[in-house]
Amino acid sequence: VGNLDNFLDPGESITCSASYSITQGDIDAGSVTNTATASAAGTTSNQDSETAHRQYGALLPTQTTCEQYAAGPGAWPAMYDAFTYQAKAKKINSVSPGVIFYYNTITAPSSSFTLNVVQTNTLNWKPMLIQDLGQAILYNGDCNKADGVTVSTSLNPYTVTFNVTGATPGATYYIGIKYSPQNLIGQSVQGFPTSIYEFSTTGYPGSTTSIPVKSKK
Repeated sequence: VGNLDNFLDPGESITCSASYSITQGDIDAGSVTNTATASAAGTTSNQDSETAHRQYGALLPTQTTCEQYAAGPGAWPAMYDAFTYQAKAKKINSVSPGVIFYYNTITAPSSSFTLNVVQTNTLNWKPMLIQDLGQAILYNGDCNKADGVTVSTSLNPYTVTFNVTGATPGATYYIGIKYSPQNLIGQSVQGFPTSIYEFSTTGYPGSTTSIPVKSKK
């Protein structure tokens, strides 16, 4: 604001804006960074930048690291087509592969917040569980385990909850949860049905992903 004479005098300010259309390359990369400077009377301001991350959940195979996930889809290992089970006496008695990872990207809405990762399936079968709370991790943008995080689980539906304190508002964090399908052993089945397991971070569009659990015939 000022006297509108097209010159910036001491104490005056001006607000500028511009638009940018997201490209497919930005989507593939997983993020886009906006960088800006201002110049007046031969003086250029410090540079400022903000990065917007694509919101996406992903199911990835054993040993996938946070760094691989954060690098974007081009760095992801090939994902399983499905979990497969064998049944005896109308009950599941084996499931493979042994584990799966759910990853998701979030931006901290405030210094303290809660994240709920909810798992459901189409046939109301038993859930896939985490073996212990240490297998559900919230990573910071450098893929280091974030401080100030407590993890809990609950049933109906199976939910992994992260209670976060001391976060940096606006910063990028990664959810990484290791699930095991072994809890499905003993699940009653009639015939050879397929149940679709879905994983989603509540309140984060784009975080939902799914995988079938089907008979190995």
